[in-house]
Amino acid sequence: MTTKLKIVLLMMISVFCMVNTHAAEVRWSGFGTLGAGQTLNSDDARYDANPILRDGDLDENLTFNVLSVVGLQADVRISDSLSATVQFKALGAENWDTNVAWAYVTYDLTANWKVQAGRKLLPVYSYTDSIDVGYTYHWIRPPGDVYRVAAIGYDGVNVTYQGFFGDWEVAANGLFGRVEDDEDLYTDLSTSYRVWGGNIEATYDDWVKLRVAAMQYEEFIFDGELGGEGSGIRLGAFDPIYYGTSLSLTPGNWLLIAEYTWYKLNIDNLIPGVPGTKVLNDLDEAWYVSAAYTNGKWTPHLTYSHSEFTDDGYNVGFAARDDSTIIAGIRYDFLPSASLKLEYHLTDDDSKFNGVDAPTDGHDHVDVIEVAIDFIF
Repeated sequence: MTTKLKIVLLMMISVFCMVNTHAAEVRWSGFGTLGAGQTLNSDDARYDANPILRDGDLDENLTFNVLSVVGLQADVRISDSLSATVQFKALGAENWDTNVAWAYVTYDLTANWKVQAGRKLLPVYSYTDSIDVGYTYHWIRPPGDVYRVAAIGYDGVNVTYQGFFGDWEVAANGLFGRVEDDEDLYTDLSTSYRVWGGNIEATYDDWVKLRVAAMQYEEFIFDGELGGEGSGIRLGAFDPIYYGTSLSLTPGNWLLIAEYTWYKLNIDNLIPGVPGTKVLNDLDEAWYVSAAYTNGKWTPHLTYSHSEFTDDGYNVGFAARDDSTIIAGIRYDFLPSASLKLEYHLTDDDSKFNGVDAPTDGHDHVDVIEVAIDFIF
């Protein structure tokens, strides 16, 4: 257990001691996904099925770990204006080891304004806040072409606003904090960086929702040698930037949603020993469109997603990653708090290097079958 995690746990234990002392209200809730999946290709094709993980790949062997997660959350009302939240989760792909996903306190400044401090997830995507809770969306997992960045926890402070402007309900969130990548989400090297930004979400008449988000990452540092120990190749600090937007419509029984994301690494410094070189995949654009129709307990859905990574560096050739995926699935809500999902994924990789076809894992076409049970309590 890391020192930081020990500190977080001690803080939350202190909160619960306060709760017992003052007889505050404690509300428990939980969630889980028990899923299975595999590729249908006869070779060693792989498919990134789970954006929660750094390496959430499926292959030709049926696995029950990659898509499975369970979690438990406690929301503690300490006083009329002060509350605390802690969420524990365990991933099948990580041998069900438990870790702290959320741990923060909330102080109500007014009826509309709140300030929060502690461990939260960066609100990069539309479904960031519920990324682990599969029951809250129609897919088994959101489209991996867009949700490529794993769910990243930051330690810091954020201020939220929720109110009405005419017929529009507006929720805004501004944050500042730091990420210490103890779990190596990006590479085999640990990372460290500051982050600030936020998102604004506007809802009209409960059926139109528009969301815009922006993040600035500062002094992004890989702690270690890029070519492995002894290579002597280290990358200096750089300052990535992220923008994202989404639009969802829910007329009647329909859900229509589209989401677009844009990353730029902004690596202007050189790799020592290789003059004029920049790292691959300097620009990342991705999007999806999805439609779902609910008829009683059944919700069939169809999604198309696309991502492009381009390298504007030199001395290393020109790389262009080009992926697209079709997801066809159906959800069956067999209980008020549980659903069964079945999906078929068809993905094509048209990536090129110096104009020549170069699929990321050597396969330009992969077929995938996934099934899962989602539940909340």
